[in-house]
Amino acid sequence: MLHGRFFNKNDKTNIRKILDRTSTLNLQECRSYIQASYDSMHRLHESDERIADDYKPLFDYLDSLGARDITSTEKQQDLYNDLDCIRDIIASDMHQAYQADGYGSTRYEDQEILDMLLEKSNRELMLYPAIIWSTHWSKSKTNKKMYALRDKLRKEYDMKQYPEMYKDGKLIES
Repeated sequence: MLHGRFFNKNDKTNIRKILDRTSTLNLQECRSYIQASYDSMHRLHESDERIADDYKPLFDYLDSLGARDITSTEKQQDLYNDLDCIRDIIASDMHQAYQADGYGSTRYEDQEILDMLLEKSNRELMLYPAIIWSTHWSKSKTNKKMYALRDKLRKEYDMKQYPEMYKDGKLIES
């Protein structure tokens, strides 16, 4: 059902923001995103072989694209077009932040983090899977680093959305 109450022709929808960002990803950036997702799942599920099986077709496809001999603009354009299916997978993964998690809960934290990353560089956007799957209980050094980045991004989001609650970068205690 369409709702036009908050319509503003200058505001992009969430899906448009995601598609605009993912449409510019190159082969290395796509591989980085998939690798970050794989590494996160691998850490979370402690080397479960099913994780490797799930990601193998993606890595194989990306490897086949990387092995191409790009000697012309036409071949470069073909490579760009052949990355569309990977970009669609990445966009779909990101868009899940705006959907309920299947247990009836919303994913507001993931939405806030994605909103911040969509405004930043592609390099930071590639960390999205690692950030959202980081947990406070894992002892992994990489996980702790991603969890700290998650907290930093959430604070940046809060400071941007609710500036009246902060003074000199610190939360005002009531």
